[in-house]
Amino acid sequence: MDIFKYLKRSINFIFRLPTDCSVFYGKSREFSRVLPAGLVRALKEWLRPNWYALTEPIRIRKNLTSFLGQEFPVSHKKIEIDITYECNLHCHFCDRFLDIYPSQERMSVAQIDKFVEESMRLGRRWEEIHLLGGEPMLHPQVLQIIATLKKYKDAFSPSTQISIFTNGCHNEKIKMFAPEIIVINSQKEIVDSVHVPITLAPIDFKEYDQAAFYNGCSVPVKCGMGLNMYGYYQCATAGALDRILGLDLGKKQLPGTKDSLIEQYKTFCQYCGHFIRHPRLIRRQLDKKQAVSPSWKTILKKYESCRGLLSRY
Repeated sequence: MDIFKYLKRSINFIFRLPTDCSVFYGKSREFSRVLPAGLVRALKEWLRPNWYALTEPIRIRKNLTSFLGQEFPVSHKKIEIDITYECNLHCHFCDRFLDIYPSQERMSVAQIDKFVEESMRLGRRWEEIHLLGGEPMLHPQVLQIIATLKKYKDAFSPSTQISIFTNGCHNEKIKMFAPEIIVINSQKEIVDSVHVPITLAPIDFKEYDQAAFYNGCSVPVKCGMGLNMYGYYQCATAGALDRILGLDLGKKQLPGTKDSLIEQYKTFCQYCGHFIRHPRLIRRQLDKKQAVSPSWKTILKKYESCRGLLSRY
């Protein structure tokens, strides 16, 4: 292996230790298999608030990024599909903006058919397909959508895992799903949230003056790309951001596996609260009751007065 490639991989491994994409987190949890559970738990409790806060602001700097490359490239093996932006809850800090701008926008069954057709034509055997929203159970054709995806799984990609994420409303529909469909039921009944406020734009803070925003965050790796009624994005949150920003940057055809979606990263991550690496900055803003930074005040005011029209996928 080229010495520089090995060096870059080693450095990136160290930087990633406290993130959701490391050996300590996610599905792999390699260290949990060889180290005592108590030690792994202690390391995780220390890494997230300390090592992450120390190293990530360094890793995202333009000069280091030009050497190490993009930190969180989009996964072309997983996809989150926001089939509706309708929701029966209004959770604080919803990263689909449904706490402040609820919507009845939804994908059509024809769009799901198009997604399946593109996937099969391009030979895309997804590892995971996740249905979200909004609350996906509120989509009037959710059973038909599930049936369409199951046909794709049965006929073309048997190993694909299909999951639907619900807060527990309309549980009677769940009984009608095929047993292979995984239901992630949060049974959520509250409106409070521990999520980062999506309306804290990194570009509004001096800590991000030298940030290379195309680094992204762990979401495109952990969750995969996003698809909504307006097209494909590097993550589902970017699709929700586009709904408010009105830039119409959703790709209308399934991107190839070599498409890094880098221009979407550069555009959306600078406005996205998920990009924030400074926990103290977030706490400081919340303590001041300032969960909306200046750029977002302007964006939301514009959205309220004149909402952009996005072309459909």
